Amino acid sequence: MLPFFAIIIAFSFVMLVFHYWRRVIDVDELIGEEWKDFLRWLCTGLIVPLVLWILFNTGWLGDPAWGYVRPVSTGGNVWWDSFRLAAGAGLFFISSYWGGISALQLLWRCWTLTEDPEVFRRRALIGGGIFLPASILMVIFGGWIGVGLALMLSGLAVVQLTVGIKVEKSAAPTYARARIAINFGRYEEAEQEIIRELEACEDDFEGWMLLAELSATSFGDLAAADEMVRDLCRQESTTGSQVAVALHKLADWHLKLARDPVTARKVLEQICARMPGTHLERMARQRINQLPGSREEMLAEEQGKRIQMKIIPEEPAPVVLPRDEASYIARQ
Repeated sequence: MLPFFAIIIAFSFVMLVFHYWRRVIDVDELIGEEWKDFLRWLCTGLIVPLVLWILFNTGWLGDPAWGYVRPVSTGGNVWWDSFRLAAGAGLFFISSYWGGISALQLLWRCWTLTEDPEVFRRRALIGGGIFLPASILMVIFGGWIGVGLALMLSGLAVVQLTVGIKVEKSAAPTYARARIAINFGRYEEAEQEIIRELEACEDDFEGWMLLAELSATSFGDLAAADEMVRDLCRQESTTGSQVAVALHKLADWHLKLARDPVTARKVLEQICARMPGTHLERMARQRINQLPGSREEMLAEEQGKRIQMKIIPEEPAPVVLPRDEASYIARQ
């Protein structure tokens, strides 16, 4: 019966490690390379040592490693009766040590994947302190067999406390109230709402662009909007695509509000200078090629070309006949 219970215990150890393996890599099921990695770890640390333990106790490679085991050459039943206790003990010993080493490996993975090392260290110290007395008792009463069990249970307990630690991020700013105020023409109120949200998230791209648009289109202060956009583009947190969006928007304001294609061209050329060889540079270059050369040319394009229409002579007024005469002509 001992090997049967040892198999159940070893299977429980494998399933326990398998559960935390999935949790650490944050997947619902192991597929592809993740599944191959786990099988490789299982075979290398558990299956291969167990096979070697059985092989070294068959008597084929010399005397059996366990002193009480009879060689297979004495008979299969005799060998199994003498090896049954050693098989169960060996399976428990190997599976518990494999579980303990697996727990340490998963704990290392948790450390490398954590987003907040300080919280990880604090939780690991607390968990280790809580389970340390139990681990010491397992080693005292179980000897070398208890070392693997203590490592596995205490290690997986610490993994439970430290897996998936993420930095708590503040909620993204929302500008719904500011947009509503803009729609109703309450521009000062909208400005205060935007500034209030930016105080909580100073580098929010959407907020600064909305504030710049409000300054340009509602307050008529294009210079302030221009300065805001350029400062935003100089921030390290602003991505290349965001820079392109901001500068395209600034070019729009210079065209529509100031009728200034020259400044708009200079704004778009900054995209070409900052991101040469990218699709953003190509898009900016296409737009530059379509811009008018000057304000006068732009105004002339907006007025359109005059077309001289031909004068059509008026037709003479129709002759109105008396009813009787008209009826006669119609019958004819």
